[in-house]
Amino acid sequence: MNKKKAVAVISAAGLAGVLAVGGTMAYLTNTQNATNTFTVGDVEVGIDEPHFPGAGGDTNDDGIDDTKNCPDSDKDGIPDINEEQVPQQETDKDPMITNKSVSDAVVFMKVTVPVREFTHVNDDGTRGDKKRDELYIFKQGQMATQAAPNGQDYTFPYAAPAGAKTTIAADKVTSHVNHWNENWTELEEFEDGQDHSKAYRTYVFGYNTRLHGLKSIQDGTWTGTPVAKKGVGETTVPLFQKVQLQNFADSEITPDEIQNITVQTYVIQADNVIADQGVVSTDAAIEKADLATIYRAYVAQEDANVKANDKAAQDNAATGKTKVSENAALKSNK
Repeated sequence: MNKKKAVAVISAAGLAGVLAVGGTMAYLTNTQNATNTFTVGDVEVGIDEPHFPGAGGDTNDDGIDDTKNCPDSDKDGIPDINEEQVPQQETDKDPMITNKSVSDAVVFMKVTVPVREFTHVNDDGTRGDKKRDELYIFKQGQMATQAAPNGQDYTFPYAAPAGAKTTIAADKVTSHVNHWNENWTELEEFEDGQDHSKAYRTYVFGYNTRLHGLKSIQDGTWTGTPVAKKGVGETTVPLFQKVQLQNFADSEITPDEIQNITVQTYVIQADNVIADQGVVSTDAAIEKADLATIYRAYVAQEDANVKANDKAAQDNAATGKTKVSENAALKSNK
């Protein structure tokens, strides 16, 4: 008999003996439960344009009135100051994202701008080429007026995010090129309409750092200053600060034609982001390749809501007749 069998026999005999001696005794028993309770987290952001002459009040519930005392006389959802714009006119528009959730997040912004065919007019009044181009230029600094052609310095409406680059150049009214904020990284591979063959052009950007939520503030892992409103976390630096209508020849763009610029935001948890079968690091500055990996895995896919949002934005830019009240609401991609 080998040792394994011998041990088995002895164990069996010993057990039988215990049963024989203590057969009238009650068994001593004990049961303990280890119940592990979890709650599934969420990421939620708010988009705000504090300097845009909007008519929606405190759109982001951050204690800042966004109306700028701009009336909407005809009640069409477009502030009077935004109607009957003239070529070269600049309008303050500074989209930024606030983390309103517990968790840290990685955030993206997609901008869709209308494209039309028109004759470009130079600043000296001479006519240039007639070609398809974007109707608006995205710039830095508050609105430049004819009285102050060099523009005005942009004042960040919240406390500057820790580590953010907040030196914002004031683009002149004579500057006619897009100028995006350097805290955002452009992801060209996900953009559409670059050749201007469509009625719209999209731009896609990822924020260079994670956007801290309430937990990071409460446990002290983020020491920046959140917005004044309690219950919200960090806010991004605006992607741009103003838009300028291109200078075009008379009557090429129909008077009163409505032009829509749509800004979409997408948010993904910052921790434990798994893409391409690996964990993508978001603890420090997020590299362009990593932003693209995250966007590709979680946004640029055949998600019904994402596709619906893109179509709504494209339609808004293409038709030129869509009033604010008729715009399709963007859907959450949760």
